[in-house]
Amino acid sequence: MKIMLIPLLLLATVGATAQVYKPLPDQPESGQLTISLRGGVGLSTVVGRDAHDSLSTGGSPGYKTGLTLGLCVTSHLKPTFWLGHELWLQQQGAMVRLNDDNGQSYTSRLRLQHLTIFPANFTWVQRSLRLYAGPYVSMALAASIQRKDPAGHLQTDTSVYGTARTLTGYVSKIDAGLGLGLDYAIGSRWTVGLRFQRGLVPIWNENTLNQGGQPAVYNQNGTLTVGYQLSH
Repeated sequence: MKIMLIPLLLLATVGATAQVYKPLPDQPESGQLTISLRGGVGLSTVVGRDAHDSLSTGGSPGYKTGLTLGLCVTSHLKPTFWLGHELWLQQQGAMVRLNDDNGQSYTSRLRLQHLTIFPANFTWVQRSLRLYAGPYVSMALAASIQRKDPAGHLQTDTSVYGTARTLTGYVSKIDAGLGLGLDYAIGSRWTVGLRFQRGLVPIWNENTLNQGGQPAVYNQNGTLTVGYQLSH
């Protein structure tokens, strides 16, 4: 629930601080392209009506920390409207609760590595504030989960990434959804910001013949980012 408040806080911040537009002295002119590097740390989890029963079988999923690194190209179409195009490498996942062979619940870490593309972030600019929103699509590069062996030791299970022969209990290779963020410019090159992502495509595959489709389990994360503009 806490992470769901991020987009509401972003909108409230912009509404409270909006002013009549006045270009900053060091702001890029309309028609320019700028390139930036971004990095950050975030909290991710899995949500949805089936997250408890299909993936986190021993209790509700929790949050996991992860790092992000991205390359951003921004088209400065107008003084108050920009268009962003981004490529991110993201560590995502969740802390889930699983049951061992004796029916006892234990905490396991689900790790997901995604290559994420934001093809078009529609950005509204108001002085140092930049509010943006847009779709994303990502591909899973790796996945693992911790499981207990018969001796009670946690072992890393990479089979959840899935292969052509995997029929059930694996991560989908494609995720897609929406992103919303707010950046604050510091000087001519630095930015700090908050970003929220919510998946709209189920990411956990069970036996679809028995369940009639993929379980409703979706990625969700919020990230604190820092950006540096390479070109000016």
